[in-house]
Amino acid sequence: EQPVNDEVVKGANNRIKNLMAYANKNGIKADLFMATEAGLTNQINNKWGNVNYAVVVDANNNFSFGTSAIFPIPEKYVDEIKKQSLSVVMDKLFAEQNSGQNVGGIRHLTNGAFTRIDLVKQAFTMALTTTNNVWKDNL
Repeated sequence: EQPVNDEVVKGANNRIKNLMAYANKNGIKADLFMATEAGLTNQINNKWGNVNYAVVVDANNNFSFGTSAIFPIPEKYVDEIKKQSLSVVMDKLFAEQNSGQNVGGIRHLTNGAFTRIDLVKQAFTMALTTTNNVWKDNL
């Protein structure tokens, strides 16, 4: 199943909590813990799109978040994506296998300008903006 709206945020938050619990249990220290989740949202203009949501927690337990660019999802694919996943639908459309584990269908939609990895990188980059002390100190 594809996460939708608040489930995207909850998914990333659960991943970061689980990661931090695992690190704590196993004596792993880190300056930053990072997690991401991708899913559908219709919270902008009531139109469907795909977004990557990233969370970052530093060693002092300061929390930050960021998102990727959102690309539109045609209404006719939304129900199928919700039931399966975006990658399954993209694999069918573009005759690929496991595109969600690789560069993603977005590579086809943008003629190679963006990949799934680029979208994840955008989300983490936005989340990391609070590591700048000037910005963080004024939140």
